[in-house]
Amino acid sequence: MECRKFVSVGIFVAIFTISRVSISAQESDPAPTPLEQEIPAVPKEKTKDGERKTHEHGKDHLLEAPAGLMGTHTHTPGTITVEYRYMLMNMSGLYQGGGKMDPTLPLILPHNTVTTMNPMAGMAMPSSTTTSSTYMMTPVKMNMEMHMATAMFAITENLTAMAMIPYVRNTMEMLNAGSYLNSYMSAKGAGDIQGQLSYRFVHKENHNLLVNFGFSFPTGSIDEKDYMGPGTVRSKVPYNMQPGTGTYNPSPGLTYTGKWEKVFWGSQAFANLRNGKNANAYKFGNRYEASVWIGYKIADWISLLGRFQFQKWENISGADPTLSILMDPQNDPERQGGRRSVVYAGTNIRLPFSSEVETRLNLEYGVPVYQHLNGPQLGLKSAFNVSAQAIF
Repeated sequence: MECRKFVSVGIFVAIFTISRVSISAQESDPAPTPLEQEIPAVPKEKTKDGERKTHEHGKDHLLEAPAGLMGTHTHTPGTITVEYRYMLMNMSGLYQGGGKMDPTLPLILPHNTVTTMNPMAGMAMPSSTTTSSTYMMTPVKMNMEMHMATAMFAITENLTAMAMIPYVRNTMEMLNAGSYLNSYMSAKGAGDIQGQLSYRFVHKENHNLLVNFGFSFPTGSIDEKDYMGPGTVRSKVPYNMQPGTGTYNPSPGLTYTGKWEKVFWGSQAFANLRNGKNANAYKFGNRYEASVWIGYKIADWISLLGRFQFQKWENISGADPTLSILMDPQNDPERQGGRRSVVYAGTNIRLPFSSEVETRLNLEYGVPVYQHLNGPQLGLKSAFNVSAQAIF
């Protein structure tokens, strides 16, 4: 009995002593006890903001997307991403339908051209005339370049806003009738400024689904001019060489990404819709694009990707009255549409520049596997896309 009382008193004294020591330790904050030294410290959830944000982005497989696509992921709140993009399309070979044709044929063989005239006073409907003639020149080669500055900001965990400012430079080589000599023309300038919102409405460990909505503003020129050949005056370049569209264009889309261990994949579909006619009485045809891709993460800093893309675009509605259809098939609104399939191979590289700023370099190169164009129209020979990102 006395033993039990002694034990009870001992326990009470021990508890009282421990409580007093604990209170004193909180007040004076002494050095940790040997027991505390043996227990490894749990790292704090937040270290430096930059390191935490970089780590979170490094684990986000949505960043592993092809260089030629945008709006494939959302960002961590509080981060800002700046990006430089370069896109080059090398056009070569004159197509009509699914087959190539010699560029001299449109210069020597007559073709039917339908010309729509604006309605005159007293006429209820526009008048159309059909003529048979040859073209005065045909395109041989063309390079379409775009430099784009992009900034992305996370509004919430699932909503990211993006702004894009493009600069366009197009150059073309032409074959002239009669002399059969080549001439050159070019056009350059700021393109249509674009904005985009990406909202993630499905977020699983290995699967994500986003809805995208973009909108472009008619800031690019549609009145660029150049010399068409030796001894000629400056005249307006064809539709496809103008830096801008002249219209407000919404672009809805849907993006899916998935991952399993070191393998990742995704798909994206976009529509670029033209709203109304521009100041030159025409609008570009709607454009539709769909891509699927798959990649493999070789190491923490490098991945390899493959992508398949399908594109379809429509003819131009209306016509610029200053562009002569008899001059060049590229001036014909009815010879602008087509469809194409392109296969890309690429790589994504994470650069070790800073622990606080994540930097990435994405590259891809593509070649067409199928083209059907409302020609005569230049086909695609190759495409090259570069994306350099910095995440703050």
